[in-house]
Amino acid sequence: MPGRGDEMSLEEVKVSAQSPLIGKTISTIERANTRLRVVGLKRGGEPISIVPEEHTVLADGDLILLSLARVRASNALRNLLTHKCRSADWSGCNRL
Repeated sequence: MPGRGDEMSLEEVKVSAQSPLIGKTISTIERANTRLRVVGLKRGGEPISIVPEEHTVLADGDLILLSLARVRASNALRNLLTHKCRSADWSGCNRL
């Protein structure tokens, strides 16, 4: 979880068909981005899931709500949503 006392940001992100997030679990994303948490998920006509299960696999059209430390948040989101993250280990994503 982002550190206590950190200034936080909430960001809403729609997962597109070309997103590197497709097929990744929430736990994979959070482990690679230690200052980011998925705190909400809206999928199709389903109700919003608050703090979705960590084994949830992201799919095209998902809307996710991210909580992240505001420090360099825009860079973290840009890396997460572009192909700057290495798909195998996500090591390029943890630059928050």
